[in-house]
Amino acid sequence: MTHSTLDPAPAAGRRPAGRSALVIGGGLAGTTAALALADAGLRVTLVEGRPRLGGLAFSFHRSSPAGVLSVDNGQHVHLRCCTAYHWFLERVGAARLAPLQGRLDVPVLDARGRSGRRLGRLRRTGLPVPLHLSASLATYPHLSLAERAQVGRAALALGRLDPEDPALDGVDFAGWLRRHGQSPRAVEALWDLVGVATLNATAPNVSLGLAAMVFKTGLLSRPGAADIGWARAPLGELHHTHARRALDAAGVTTELRTRVTAVTRTPRAAGARPPPGGRERSRGPRRTFSCWPYRSARRTPCCPTAPWRTPTGCCASAPRPSSTCT
Repeated sequence: MTHSTLDPAPAAGRRPAGRSALVIGGGLAGTTAALALADAGLRVTLVEGRPRLGGLAFSFHRSSPAGVLSVDNGQHVHLRCCTAYHWFLERVGAARLAPLQGRLDVPVLDARGRSGRRLGRLRRTGLPVPLHLSASLATYPHLSLAERAQVGRAALALGRLDPEDPALDGVDFAGWLRRHGQSPRAVEALWDLVGVATLNATAPNVSLGLAAMVFKTGLLSRPGAADIGWARAPLGELHHTHARRALDAAGVTTELRTRVTAVTRTPRAAGARPPPGGRERSRGPRRTFSCWPYRSARRTPCCPTAPWRTPTGCCASAPRPSSTCT
């Protein structure tokens, strides 16, 4: 399934009687699932326990001497390889609020570096992988010449790993880097620089499987995969305001402040059960879906919004936005 086969506009009149779906959770995965199911012609109800959409990527307001501030929680940057998130932004009409840079170019400042060597840059050229980063690495001032050579060798070794190999989940990334000649300085100035931004964790707290997925997909798959995009508007505007507008336009019934505690199935219907005293969310025959981002949390940081890879094949009957972050 490619993006071109997913019509960004809801198709009116394509909802056959009796076909409906319930999506539990209004995070990025649930919202994307609800929109894709509605576009496929189903009648969709989306339930979310919070008073807002967006899951862990949201905004809240705080007073300050400068006035009321909108404070974001969640990942502000995304990569060009995160095509499922790009689909989401296009679908909710917010792509212009999270643009991608034309080419990876990140200044790196070492506050403790000696004069003249404090500022370095990680930038790519138009050369094929892995040569696209070679010029940047060769002149990277925060590592010695020997350390830069070792980084190149470790990157090639990382590129030979299979991120889907379950054995890699039992190996910590820091230990693997150490065994491949990476100094503490190299880990701090390069590997963790990328890892913390994408995985929200340092090398000792990351599995080799997760690190291999992120570095191979973002840096070693194709030259532009790691080009960075960022939100120019509060995350709540992207993931709640624009998303809710798109859901309403697609005919999705969105129930906020509706917490589901169980999903049950009967011969005629499947429904979600709210807490005691709450409202029953089952209304006639329906197919019930509960969506998680990817197979488990270990696969989400590169593409935190790719909802289609799940433990049970969730939403497999709906059109799936393609993603190179797999």
